[in-house]
Amino acid sequence: MNDALIPNDRIRGKIAKNTARGQNIVNEELTTVANREWLMTMMTAGTDAASIALAVQMAIAPIFLLVGTGSILAVMTHRLGRVVDRARALEDGLEAGETGAERARHQMELGSLAQRIRLANRAIAFSCGAAILVCVMIGLLFVGELLDVPVRAPIAGLFVLTMASLIVGLVYFLLEVFVASRSLRVRAELLQGDGTP
Repeated sequence: MNDALIPNDRIRGKIAKNTARGQNIVNEELTTVANREWLMTMMTAGTDAASIALAVQMAIAPIFLLVGTGSILAVMTHRLGRVVDRARALEDGLEAGETGAERARHQMELGSLAQRIRLANRAIAFSCGAAILVCVMIGLLFVGELLDVPVRAPIAGLFVLTMASLIVGLVYFLLEVFVASRSLRVRAELLQGDGTP
């Protein structure tokens, strides 16, 4: 402003004071706008971090399902390994020329072992299928959360398929256990020994 146009020093002082105050208000407003922009940027970045955290939290339950399925698979493969080892031992004995009642007993046991191997293989296949479906479900959860894509229906479908596959695998495992317990017979002559350890 031109000081010559202002007639009084007192008025001039008030104008200067108000101008300085106005400048401070403008500076504060600019700072507030900058802070708002920074805050919005941080909130957007925080939303990305929050969505990742949410996706991780949502993936926890399927991960526990995956761990449980892995434990079941470990038991199944261990049982399958023992059955295969026993079958090989019996085959070696038959090829070595066993005869008589022992050969007939071993042939019958080999038939039972072959059935157990088939059932265990099916149980493992369905359980592996369930584990793969869980992995796909976890990946889909992350993709849906990060890309903001609706994945509710596919996740529900995958969960149902996972449970169905796991149920079928466990039923085959239970059948294998039944076949094993049915074929396990201790011969009477071994139980009626001479009393020596």
